[in-house]
Amino acid sequence: MRRRGLALALVLPLALSAGCRRTADGAREDAKKAAREAEEAARDAAREAEKAARETEKAAHEARKEIREAMGEARGAAREARSAVREAGRDVRDAKQILDVRAALALSQDVTSSGITVRASEEGRTLFLEGTVPTAAEKATAERIAREKADGYRVSNRLRVVAAR
Repeated sequence: MRRRGLALALVLPLALSAGCRRTADGAREDAKKAAREAEEAARDAAREAEKAARETEKAAHEARKEIREAMGEARGAAREARSAVREAGRDVRDAKQILDVRAALALSQDVTSSGITVRASEEGRTLFLEGTVPTAAEKATAERIAREKADGYRVSNRLRVVAAR
């Protein structure tokens, strides 16, 4: 029995050391496999990150393009709005001048204003007196009144003298 115990004592460490070697080899293989899988996962993640970066850059480029287009449209709309405001301002000034001249002509006892039309030029800053009056004196008086009331405007007297019948 002693021999068996001695043999077992000699064989057991050899068997254990062989098992440890196999376990250590297995652990090394597992570690290598895990490292390969981790490297593959890292490569996949890098590819996905590059793809996402390209897609993000493309979306950013498209967004910049759309922003530039929208800004161009906004500038055009702003130009149109400024032009419309200037035109509206001119129309308001013209209307004020026309009303001031018409009112002054209507209040004048020296002019028969019923045959006189007052209008502004398309370009603005010129008022036209058109129509008929019975005398040259009324024509001259209507022009004088219009010049006095049409501040900053030229007056074009196109009135015709037509004697009353």
